[in-house]
Amino acid sequence: MKKTAASALLLLLLLSLALCGCEAKPPSAPATAEQTLPVQTEPGARTPAPGSWLLKWLPAFREALDRCLPLEEGPEIPVNGSRRLESRLRGGVPMLQAETLAELLGCAWEQTGAGTAVLKTEGRELCFRARSMEALADGTAVRLPVPVWAAEEGWYLPAAFTARALGAAAVENEAGLSLWLPEPGPALWFDGVELESLRFGELLCAELSRMAEAAGGRAEAEGDEIAVTVGEYAPVFRGASANYRLEGQTKQLSMPVLPLGEAYYAPAAEFAALIGLPAPTGEGLVWSRMEPRDTLLWVDGRQTQSCAMPEGPLYLRLGALWEPASEETGGNRAVFRARGRELRLEGGSRRLLLDGTELELSAPAYGDGTDWYLPAAETLQALGLTELADPELDQIYYTHIVRHDSLPEGYQVPVLMYHAVSDYLWGIPELFVSPARLEEQLQAIIEGGYTPITFEDLDHVAEIEKPVMLSFDDGYDDNYTELFPLLKQYGVKATVFVIVNDLGKPHKLTEAQVKEMSDSGLVSIQSHTMSHGYLSGMYEKQLRYEHEASLLALARITGKQPFVMCYPTGKSSAYSRGITAEYYQFGLNMTGPCYVTGTDPYMIYRFYIPRNTGLERFRRYLAGG
Repeated sequence: MKKTAASALLLLLLLSLALCGCEAKPPSAPATAEQTLPVQTEPGARTPAPGSWLLKWLPAFREALDRCLPLEEGPEIPVNGSRRLESRLRGGVPMLQAETLAELLGCAWEQTGAGTAVLKTEGRELCFRARSMEALADGTAVRLPVPVWAAEEGWYLPAAFTARALGAAAVENEAGLSLWLPEPGPALWFDGVELESLRFGELLCAELSRMAEAAGGRAEAEGDEIAVTVGEYAPVFRGASANYRLEGQTKQLSMPVLPLGEAYYAPAAEFAALIGLPAPTGEGLVWSRMEPRDTLLWVDGRQTQSCAMPEGPLYLRLGALWEPASEETGGNRAVFRARGRELRLEGGSRRLLLDGTELELSAPAYGDGTDWYLPAAETLQALGLTELADPELDQIYYTHIVRHDSLPEGYQVPVLMYHAVSDYLWGIPELFVSPARLEEQLQAIIEGGYTPITFEDLDHVAEIEKPVMLSFDDGYDDNYTELFPLLKQYGVKATVFVIVNDLGKPHKLTEAQVKEMSDSGLVSIQSHTMSHGYLSGMYEKQLRYEHEASLLALARITGKQPFVMCYPTGKSSAYSRGITAEYYQFGLNMTGPCYVTGTDPYMIYRFYIPRNTGLERFRRYLAGG
């Protein structure tokens, strides 16, 4: 402290003398004899200003003062973001011991003579002189920010200058000084382009411009800012800063953008995520865009092609199924609303916000500037869809299936049983309800305040006032020609139970008609087995065939997995119902009491509606019996 105070007083004295020497005399001051003597000058020469000799020597005085500056306690200097070194300050400049710098930078440190020393690497040599403000870098004189400190306790060198001179990055920003020491890293691959990397501690970095170009974009530097453009992504970085701007928001990298020579380096994984390249899976260092896969995905009856990176899970292209919320989607973020749910995602992130609840995915979201992708299985199952794989056709069906054990209990749901809808009585007459009579019944349902539903609606039955189900057995073609137009006219739903082996036969539905009705959202297509045989009299092998084969066949036609089995002629046994429970969530009988949620889901009875059913009896069925 005494030395500092003495130095400050000396500096003030010198500045005062300089100012006094330069001050002009007032006009009223009497001239002295010395002032009247002519000044001998050469023709054209300017008269030196009084005190100019002192100004000429001020830099020398300043340098002399710098040499007198003491070492003070300094802050810790982080190295590669983790290791921390104690420093000393000289004139506000962080200094590190020469031996410490030599160890960090992989140099040899040697005192070569009285008051001289050298730092050597294979390609560079820095020569220092005690208390000097100059060093020799490969024989060329360079100016130091403060003089070298050399004393009995060791030599201290300016940390930032020495690190930069020997190929390291020294970042000086609002957080202070940090040192980043590069080591050669492994090759990285961006969209098939091989890039060299540098390792800074645990972080792998690559040149910003090279990464942008490999991804089909560009990076333009202006001053210390680097503007990157890749598709719709346009982050703006700043040299020596961890902050960057994206979509008007300031965000932060895990390390500063490092200026090294003429280039800027940034963390490769974080940069890839910013520009829509998904993170590599496993131990690889390959960032690749999505490529189509052969596996077809069916999501509640809608088909889309799957895609994936060279290695990793199948991804779902969201734009093929749902429209993004455009007012909230752009750049590196997107919002989708699907099936009454809200998905919020960010490119490169494994976190998905579903209705405000955060989910952790096994693979990150991915946006390529035109569409968005999420891991198919995890995303669709989080939305409540059930997966059914079809290895033979390389297809996967995701379907909204209501599980019987998740229903709210105690809600009365009358289930009405129909068959054919026609005035052309080519079979058993009582099975053929007249189209006109059916229309009267639909009007009675609507006028009575009832809501026709399907089994897909049972999970929210508590929100439905006076629910009722209309079921049609066997899959007659008039279900398409007569029933379907009435359902569309009145906007009501129905369930059709199809005998798979009868599809395309005379008087029966075709696969195209089944698909069209299923796609409408008004008709739920469910199983009536393959052959319409008595389940109660079958052995296990035949039972499994009737259940499993019909399930898969209907999924292939509609793109939706059926989950309700209607027992042919109502015949079932405890054993057959146990097999049904392995494949389906509900099983339907013929006539019996009104269905109440929470009761046995494999013994659901129905009210039979034959051709001669009057409106009075029909209204009693609607009321539950």
